[in-house]
Parts: sequence; C-alpha cells; structure tokens
Amino acid sequence: MSDETKVSLYSKSFLEITFSVMCVIYLLKLHYLNIELSRLSNLNAFDIIGFNNNSPLLYIFGSFIIVVSAVLITCWLFYTMYRENFYTPFTGLFIVTLILNIPLVFLTINFISIPILRAFLIVIGVGISGLVVTANNE
Repeated sequence: MSDETKVSLYSKSFLEITFSVMCVIYLLKLHYLNIELSRLSNLNAFDIIGFNNNSPLLYIFGSFIIVVSAVLITCWLFYTMYRENFYTPFTGLFIVTLILNIPLVFLTINFISIPILRAFLIVIGVGISGLVVTANNE
C-alpha cells in the first residue's frame, strides 16, 4: 500500500469516526430534549417549537445535516472503493460506514420525529394555511 493510499484510508477512517461520535452526542442531547418535552404537559406545537429559545428548530436543522452528511459520506466512500478497484481496506471501510451510518440515520429520524418534527410540520402547515387564506382574501 502506497503512502498516498494510507493517508487516504486513514483520513476517511478519521472522518467516519468523528462523524459517528458527533452523531452519538447529538442523539444523546436530542434524547434529553425529548425527555424534557415529554415531562411538560399541554404543550401545543408552537410551545414545542419555541421551547428553550427555539432549540427544537436547531435540532431539526441538525438532523437534516446528519442525514445529508451520512448519505454524502457513504456515497464518497463507495466512489473511493470503486475507484480503487474494490481494494480490501476501502471495501472494509465502506462496509463499516454502512453499518454505522444506517442506524444513525434511522435513530436521528426516529428521535426528531417524536415530538419535534410533528410540531414543526404543524407550525409549517398553519403558516402555509395562513398565507393561503391571506392571499385569497386580497
């Protein structure tokens, strides 16, 4: 294995490890936010979105970044594996990436959908409905 290939493999491995650790930290914080929200009763969608200085909006943005990043990293590693003619270390890294990223994406979607994404969609729906009604009255 050439030095350039080693650097490429190590940098991609470092990227995946860093990404996975950041995702786990994000998921833990999101889980604690969901626990805080579930302890509060009688919250409407606007209260959920506005909770703790609109932090649920930041978590929605973070989940979008995680899902897109996971897909991009996986595609990039697949391209690298293909370009290197399925060289064993890159193929192994690609398989490990799939094993790590697929559950991280599913957990992110699951954690954000209860109750934050639901509230976000309601707020967006109310906002769009308000715009439609206002536009029809003009």
